[in-house]
Amino acid sequence: MLHRATPLTGASLAWRALSRHARVTRNRQITGLADASGITVTSADGRPLPLQVDGDYLGEVGEARFSVLPEALNVVA
Repeated sequence: MLHRATPLTGASLAWRALSRHARVTRNRQITGLADASGITVTSADGRPLPLQVDGDYLGEVGEARFSVLPEALNVVA
């Protein structure tokens, strides 16, 4: 989970994502959720959240639930 997005954090995360040795979760702005099977996101003030999937705006929701499917996507480079 990314806590705060800044240009410096973005550059650091991009480098870490492409590095063979660096780990994204070792950045202090990231909290790894390796053991999580899902997460529910709500706003702190109770307002609806804008929901977007693959660049398409789907509208506003009270909460967004995301689940994790380990090894569901195979990437061939």
